[in-house]
Amino acid sequence: MHSEKNAEQHYQNINWKEILTAIIKDNLPVPPCENCDYCDRCSHSENMLSTAKPTRREVCILKKERYVDLETAHQDLQNAFQTAMASAENKLYLIKGQTALGKTSTYLNYMKDSVRPVVIAVPTHELKRQIFYDANLHGIEAICATPDIATYGISEEVTEEMQDFYDIGAGACALRFLAETLQHMGKDNPDYEKISRFLKDCKSTARFQGHIITTHAKLLHLPKEVFQTHDVILDEDIFRTIFRTESVSMHTLKKMTGSRYLPDSVKSRLNGICLKRGYHQMDEFEVELDAKQLRKIRHFGVNLYGLLRAKYIHADRERVTFLIEEPLPDCKMVMLSATVCRELYQKVYPNRAIDFHECPKAEYRGQVVQYTDSSYSRYDFQNDYDKIRLLKELCRDATVITFKVIEKEFITHYHFGNVEGINVLKGKDLSVVGLPNLDEVVYGLYAMCAGASLAKVHMYPQRITYQNKSFFLNTYKDETLRMVQTWLLSSQLEQAVGRARLLREDCRVFVYAGFPVEQAKYIDRLCVQKTE
Repeated sequence: MHSEKNAEQHYQNINWKEILTAIIKDNLPVPPCENCDYCDRCSHSENMLSTAKPTRREVCILKKERYVDLETAHQDLQNAFQTAMASAENKLYLIKGQTALGKTSTYLNYMKDSVRPVVIAVPTHELKRQIFYDANLHGIEAICATPDIATYGISEEVTEEMQDFYDIGAGACALRFLAETLQHMGKDNPDYEKISRFLKDCKSTARFQGHIITTHAKLLHLPKEVFQTHDVILDEDIFRTIFRTESVSMHTLKKMTGSRYLPDSVKSRLNGICLKRGYHQMDEFEVELDAKQLRKIRHFGVNLYGLLRAKYIHADRERVTFLIEEPLPDCKMVMLSATVCRELYQKVYPNRAIDFHECPKAEYRGQVVQYTDSSYSRYDFQNDYDKIRLLKELCRDATVITFKVIEKEFITHYHFGNVEGINVLKGKDLSVVGLPNLDEVVYGLYAMCAGASLAKVHMYPQRITYQNKSFFLNTYKDETLRMVQTWLLSSQLEQAVGRARLLREDCRVFVYAGFPVEQAKYIDRLCVQKTE
């Protein structure tokens, strides 16, 4: 005990600042952290210098990840899934597992022998078609996919009119409109047979007693009877389908308040919104408009139902942004996702039983190299075309995933938000370009939904710790806001990187973003030539 006290006193008397200054000034060799008496108690980086004073763009790994072999991780996923499916409890089961761990094959194998039919919900129509195809290859019988109107060849005139109802939040009226259109249409009209077939397919899939493959969005509007006869499996996180943001210009909103086709109660609500500034939690408001009213206001292109029913809004002089919440079916649901955030679900569904399981991680077979020399935000690209030109050169031999607004610069059609779950990039070298930050208002509305009380939302540059890494980020002091932002950034980047299926494929992904992704080699200076 006496010797430990002497050691503590010894280290307290050392002028660490002077030693650190000398190391930096003279570029001296830096002692590794293993030489430090506090190595086993400190969340250290690569060496004493980076632990004490990391550079602005340096990512410091605070704790090395422990990996298991791929088979162990895969078996853990199987066990967690089987346990959840066997349970009779009305819970939301969240199973987090790496991309390419085998989530799809896990539920397809289950479907082959399951007594009770299942609904599989995936993010997009493209992925729905892929899962339906894979299910048939697995020999799964008694299976159908919910219809996608875009594949029926119905004329643009009709589909655009139908889309108007979805745009104003009156989706329930869209099929009714289509049925009424069919009643007044001659059988010789080219659209007659196509609309008839689409409506018939909608009705038959909603009543189907076998397995159903659908999208996240369609799942939320299936008849309640389906959830009484089927188990529900969510492929990927459904959060951003349940909670999504839309906006309307203040100019359009004021024009709507003068519409003679809206009830006075609606006009009063809209007038009240026009007067607000900042973040607000709204009182409940319900309204049903008749078909005539809907037809007269749909040209505004505003999700009126969504705005009127929104619990959380943000208003400034230019526009109003609002959070639309879809009800999550009250039944047992099993989610398989690489990016689900347990804390977020617990906050937005405090009264719902949630069971969370995270599978152990296996080491990638492929390689991730990440450049963190700048944030690579949208703002960076708006003000530095030379950077885009350099990145185009660096990314010339790889498929690029980037922001939608600059995807043409990289001759790609893959962007953040449209790659979730796709398999066409499996085994390919990829470049993921950009930090996919969203508008601050979106973070604010999500945070309010998660229980935060907001007056102002303000980012400032700071070094933070996230998933055992220390790095610099323009983020928030408020913990809920920061949780929302870091989850959204991490999920979009990891989904993009995951398209290469690095867990099983020997390929490379180069990431250009100031937010660290998993299992990457971090480089804080941009190299002109890519290295092995």
